[in-house]
Amino acid sequence: MKRPLFTFALLLMAGMAALARWGLWLALAAVPGGVFLAMLLPGWEKRRRDALLGCVCAAFLSAVLVLGVFDARLAHAAAYKGTDISFTGYVAETSAYDSALALVRADSPQLGRADIWMTSYDEDGLEAGDWIAGEARITGARADGRSFLSGGVTLTARSTGLRLTQPGRGLLWRAARLRGRLAGELLDAHPAPGTQVLAGLLFSEQSRLEDSARRAMERAGTAHLLSVSGLHLSIAVGWVLWVCGRLGLGRWTTLATSAACVLLLCAMAGFRTSVLRAAVMTLLWLLGRAIGRRSDSLTSLGAAACVLVVLCPPALDTAGFRMSFCATLGVAALAGPLTDGCVTWWEGRFGRRDGWVRDLCAALAVPLSAQVGLAPVFLLETGYLPVYGVAANMAVSVLVWPALLLGALAALCLWLAGPAAPALLLLDGASWLCQGILAICRFFAGLPFAVLPLQLPHQWGAVLGMAGAVAACVLLRLEGRRLGRVLGVSLALCLGLGLGGALYTRDKIIVTAAPGGTVAVRRGSMAVLLYGGEDQYSSDRTEELLLRAGLSDVELRVLARPWDATPQGDLRAALTFGPRVLLAAPAAVREGLPRPLDGVEVLPLSATPVEVWPGALLSAPGDGQTLLDAGREKVLKCWAGYGIITEADLPPDLTLLVDLAGNMYSPGRRAHILRLWTGDSVAVLKGG
Repeated sequence: MKRPLFTFALLLMAGMAALARWGLWLALAAVPGGVFLAMLLPGWEKRRRDALLGCVCAAFLSAVLVLGVFDARLAHAAAYKGTDISFTGYVAETSAYDSALALVRADSPQLGRADIWMTSYDEDGLEAGDWIAGEARITGARADGRSFLSGGVTLTARSTGLRLTQPGRGLLWRAARLRGRLAGELLDAHPAPGTQVLAGLLFSEQSRLEDSARRAMERAGTAHLLSVSGLHLSIAVGWVLWVCGRLGLGRWTTLATSAACVLLLCAMAGFRTSVLRAAVMTLLWLLGRAIGRRSDSLTSLGAAACVLVVLCPPALDTAGFRMSFCATLGVAALAGPLTDGCVTWWEGRFGRRDGWVRDLCAALAVPLSAQVGLAPVFLLETGYLPVYGVAANMAVSVLVWPALLLGALAALCLWLAGPAAPALLLLDGASWLCQGILAICRFFAGLPFAVLPLQLPHQWGAVLGMAGAVAACVLLRLEGRRLGRVLGVSLALCLGLGLGGALYTRDKIIVTAAPGGTVAVRRGSMAVLLYGGEDQYSSDRTEELLLRAGLSDVELRVLARPWDATPQGDLRAALTFGPRVLLAAPAAVREGLPRPLDGVEVLPLSATPVEVWPGALLSAPGDGQTLLDAGREKVLKCWAGYGIITEADLPPDLTLLVDLAGNMYSPGRRAHILRLWTGDSVAVLKGG
């Protein structure tokens, strides 16, 4: 059996996922049982059958052992609930949405060393690396896939007394401070949109990135460039290897220097799982290079996956790990055959060998392969597909590498020598390249059907088709025309089903609700947003909802806010989403918004119906309720309390009810309700 470590890693992750979802007996029937049935098919050699059988048994037993140890650790941590502790420690991470929430790596006489998500209102403005001390009460324990250094087990606590003992110290703080300082040097020296994108490419710094630029990159499928990943590691390590080669350093010195560079980048990224996956693969490649052995990409990927899921089992449930793994799998399995196939076609067509052809084909095959491998899991995680994501990534790939190199040199020069002429010249060049990247993203984001939402049952065939195509390419090692045919058919299937779903729902009313209660209702090119958020987190979640609801290309006609909304929240929502009409709480209308809105009509949300599109009326019939009456179709949104618990209690003339949490109920099954993998609920009203 070729690549036993990669096969073991796949079976280990499948076993852990099945055990976590279904329990021991169903997982035992699903994973090993399925493999055993597959081995009964004709054509299996006895040696391969025995090897696969041993790999299945080892992987499944390892999955049981890993999850058993993890569950024991989680139960041990949960037993401390209600315990009062005193602690000292440092802040490893702060919440982007709550200034009072921070991840603290603490030392406590009661607990020993532990990672604690701590809520405190005693000290605001904590930064990563700050040393603190105080008292707290443990409120529980949870599995946290982002906290790799803690093994995936974190406690939650509420501080009863907190004091800052020493600002910023330690490796994580120094790395985060270095990243922030370098990004700040770039943005202060050249405050332009291109430099904002450059700061994201280099340091994952998105705080100053314009919302329009971020949305364009999300719609074009290039937002992953704004996070530190294997691309950054490969460029940094390649640069270090070149410098070490010029200096004539030995292979072990070169290995140590490159490894230090990898660890520094991991620390600057906060030891995220996507970066750690790339770090393990890079270190294995460096080790093989040092001992004179050639590294295999799939084997290295399997080793990285085993290390991450064994040391931190919840990492398997994080979107970053799954996307990083699948993208790397696509590159490792498809990039080489695609490059060879293109080069063979060129030589057969023109009868000559050109070195630049192979380089160009490889540069285009890598992003194409990554997108093919990433597409199925991206659909499941986000609920939408950037239709032109492959083309956009191939187009920007020729600009990303030089932009990163010039930007890194510019940041280093600015840090060491200040805003001197060479540094500014390098920064201008990198910013100009990033302007080109942003222009490409805006172009693809503005094309028709740039985003296809995954809302209808038959669209899930696109996910299965693309996943099956990638699996066939990996397992059967397809090359040449067969590889092109499989990828072409899978792409056509995905686009066909997506476009078919868009055409099918064009004249129907579609209701999409996210956890938390925000609801989007659309019919054709007309849409209504029932928005109940007040903070930036709610705004970000709502923007994601609009993408998944297929409203990114639709002009928002009406934005309705619940009764308990504030004028400040109404203003923030209107500025963010840009509706034609804002239906606000009557008290907010009477008080007046902090400043007027150009081109937006502000009306009170009351029992008096307001026409949101021809034949559809929106009103507030009761306290904490919003009713959309579209003739035969009536959708009721309850903002306060649940009130109606079962479908038997629903009014007979109601088509759909959406409660406070975003759950949907349909009397008489007059609406098809689908619960998406993303947590959203989607209803297609049959009479729409």
